[in-house]
Amino acid sequence: MESHLKLKWFYSPENFSNTYILGPANQGGRAIVIDPGIFHLPILEELAKWRWEVGHILITNEDQAHIKGLKTLLKIFQAEIYSSQKEVYGIKCHTIHSHSHLNLDGVAVGTVIFNEYHGDNVVYWIGKMVFTGDVLYAGSLNTNRPSHFFPELVSALRERLIDRGEDLVIYPGEGPPTTIKAERDFNPWFQEHPPTRAQKAFL
Repeated sequence: MESHLKLKWFYSPENFSNTYILGPANQGGRAIVIDPGIFHLPILEELAKWRWEVGHILITNEDQAHIKGLKTLLKIFQAEIYSSQKEVYGIKCHTIHSHSHLNLDGVAVGTVIFNEYHGDNVVYWIGKMVFTGDVLYAGSLNTNRPSHFFPELVSALRERLIDRGEDLVIYPGEGPPTTIKAERDFNPWFQEHPPTRAQKAFL
């Protein structure tokens, strides 16, 4: 992780999803929230503990599991929203395009859009951290999608993500973190013989 940043991770048992907060390692300053699927008292307490104000919100995709806490968050903080869509809940966003480069209070953020996913999913790069939303989980993909999406998505992931540096750490929209190396070596979707249609139900 970038030495000047501190990452906080919150899990929503209701949504089975992750919300991440990235803020200055020193107390005070503006923080970035990635996928506010939840925004509750423990998050507020953590923000208060580090004296962080939420300045920016990055949305990987508009599934409810990733945005359910957005309205609550915006009642407390005036934050800029970044998404592949022009609006979320009728709230205007900064529209992200593939290979956009953002500077959020001195934090460099790179983006790649995976439109092979059902609905555009934005992947955000911040240093060695990669926030993948629903396009890649530890050891799996989002198998809730129709099967015809998989070959195209796997090919796009290889080209735009898996063939990048092995030391990148992946923070998915669901489940635990992982690394590029672990996914390249052990994720069945990136092996010589990917799962069959029958096997997909078990991944």
